[in-house]
Amino acid sequence: MFDVFIDTIQGYKKQFVSTFVTEKSTRDALTKWLDAETDFAKQSFKTAEVLSKETYGHFSKMGFKAN
Repeated sequence: MFDVFIDTIQGYKKQFVSTFVTEKSTRDALTKWLDAETDFAKQSFKTAEVLSKETYGHFSKMGFKAN
């Protein structure tokens, strides 16, 4: 759900790094960092989505209803 948003933001960051960081080793390290950051952000949103769905399902079974 949020993957497109995350990819867009991270794509801008990667473009910035590839444009303005001229030292190859630094650029490679920053690119690896951004890849790890992207994976972390995507997994965090997926975890939050699953948690919210499970919580809603649990409370629905208990008789609570969303307004």
